[in-house]
Formats: sequence, structure tokens, C-alpha cells
Amino acid sequence: MSLTGMSSFLSRQMSVSIGGPDEDFTGSEIEYSSTEGEFVGTAVCIEQVAFARFSHVYKVYFTSGPMEGELGAAKILTTGYSHTHDKARVLLEQLYQREVRALSMLNHPNVISLLGLGEVEVLGSRRRVIMLEWMHGGDARTLLDQAMRPMYPQAADSLILPLALALEAAHKAGFVHRDVKAGNALLDHGVGNVRLADWGISVPVEEAASRMSTGGTRERMPGSVGTEFWCAPEIERGLPHGFASDVFSLAITYIELVTGSDPKYDNSIQGVRTLALPSSGFIPDYLPE
Repeated sequence: MSLTGMSSFLSRQMSVSIGGPDEDFTGSEIEYSSTEGEFVGTAVCIEQVAFARFSHVYKVYFTSGPMEGELGAAKILTTGYSHTHDKARVLLEQLYQREVRALSMLNHPNVISLLGLGEVEVLGSRRRVIMLEWMHGGDARTLLDQAMRPMYPQAADSLILPLALALEAAHKAGFVHRDVKAGNALLDHGVGNVRLADWGISVPVEEAASRMSTGGTRERMPGSVGTEFWCAPEIERGLPHGFASDVFSLAITYIELVTGSDPKYDNSIQGVRTLALPSSGFIPDYLPE
């Protein structure tokens, strides 16, 4: 589907409420369609598996359509943050359109698959929903927390390589992900069966290079782009950025995996310049060169 066609389709979607973090969609039915607007099937929310800044993620069971009898994931756009109502609505619309646009254009084994678009109703209000494939292994950050120990370098390699391939595909298509981290690396059965998820703040590289924020203006909204310590310093400061910014985040993610800890460092410009030096202590000395 062309970008023009996708934009036209997204603009025709009904206005929905912005919601909040305390909403419960368990048991709610979702009717979903293809990106072209054709009805596909229905699914029921089974349980919430994640809550991020701008979305609930639910495990769903497909009750009709080509996926009937199988599991999937429903990303329900909502926010409980202290933006004004209008600003929150603009943010949600941007996140929705950007994620759908990126996933519609990226067909790659290491990028989470888009299954359709829908809406769910709760207490008389509707929320936008992005239907995604189900990954049985959860995310790599949760795996680290449950194991209570870091990954061996070889295991980290088997996770980082698929993420690098996903970024390679995205960069060839002209997108910068801007939020690479273990929490956005979803796992399934089998070694290397990894998908890069959460494309809501991805942007075309031309937009990244012009310092456009998530809100579509040059005024950067704190907390709206990337995750502190994972995102590159140029993103953190609202400066022009590009493909190299994703590579920086991928390297930080590798350190996260092999240390088992959240990366914390002096993220000033000078501090970042010294990260690779042995004296910084940031890179474990037991890693192979």
C-alpha cells in the first residue's frame, strides 16, 4: 500500500478517546480489518501483558477470521500521562499512524508482523487497536529479570544479530526506529527467533534529520522519543539524528544483555565519547574483542 493510500485510510478512521492506565479490557471483543479497511475477523482480550507510556498490550484469542483459534497481541493506544487532552490526542494519533505505516512497509522475519487494525470499546468509549502476531517468549528484558543473571555473550549475540537485521531492513526502507532496547525485542520458540517491536516513534530518516519531534514540531516533548540511556545523545537533546542513532541503541542493548542491568552512564557529550574506553568501566572486560 502506498504512503498516500495509507495516509488516506488512517485519516478516515473514527475519532477515539485517549483513555488511561487503569482501564481494563479483559474480555473485550475487538473487530479488526486489514489496512485497506476490509473486515478480517474478531478477537477477545484474554489478559494484559504490558503497559507502556501510550498503550496497553493484551494477549488475545482470535474467535473468527483466518487466525481463528490462535493467539495474537492487541496494542491498545491510550495514555494516562499529564499532557493536555488535545496534546495527548495528537500524540496518540501520531504514534498510531507511524507504527502502522512502518509495519505496513516492513515485511521482514525480524520485524513484528502487523495482522490488522481495529477498535475496542470500554465504558462507551473507543480505543484504536493495532493487531500483532503473538510471541510466546515475551520480551528480552523480562527474560533477563526472571533469570536474575546476565546473558552469556554467545546468547546475547543470537539476540542482537536478528535485531541488527531488522534495523538493516528498516534503514533500507528509510525508517529510524529510535527506541531499540531489550524490552522491545520479542522472543519466540527457537534460537534467533526474535522480532523488533514498538515502532510508534519510528520516523522517516528525512524527518529525523530535520529534528522533528513526535508531536510534529521542532519543540521536543520530554519523554516522547526514545528511552533515556538507550537512545543516542543526539535524540536525547532533540538534535538531528539518523540511522547511526539506532546503531548506538543496539550497542547499548548488547551491554544491557551481557550485564543484566539497566545501562547507566554519564550521558553528557563528553561522557558518551569515553564510553568505549577501558577506563570508563562501562564495557565488561570479559567480553571478547
